[in-house]
Amino acid sequence: MAILEKIISAAFKFFGKKGGRSPKGEKKRRIKKTPGQKVRKPKAPRKSPPAAKKKASKPAKKTSKKPAPPKKGALQQERIGVITHYFSKIQVVVIKLTRELKVGERIHIKGRSSDFVQSVKSLQIESVDVKVAKKGQLVGLRVNKIAKEGDLVLCPK
Repeated sequence: MAILEKIISAAFKFFGKKGGRSPKGEKKRRIKKTPGQKVRKPKAPRKSPPAAKKKASKPAKKTSKKPAPPKKGALQQERIGVITHYFSKIQVVVIKLTRELKVGERIHIKGRSSDFVQSVKSLQIESVDVKVAKKGQLVGLRVNKIAKEGDLVLCPK
């Protein structure tokens, strides 16, 4: 019997009964509670709200929106292109053209924080001076003031 009791007590110690060690040899963690401290219960996992049923929607009405007519007294300007890059140290912009641009033309650069008019003194494509740039090309242009990416380049009529 003595051998059987030793085996049982060893098993209890191994499996954590009567203050023994856990199977991995780690000590059991005991939560010490100070007086006046509340024991927190584990929170139940939150359930997602039930999906709302979709109502049958009516097909959207097609409305043809016409562009708003220009305001009276405002000059109409033709769009030349959009600024894609601005190099602040050398004050040069890169413009993606939507129409032809020539040296000597007057341009109006308009954006959220910039609004100025200047003439085109020189155009460059791939670091080569040109007199005329065609639609779809990326051109470099020196500007007098700060411009930003996304600003429009217009031609006053």
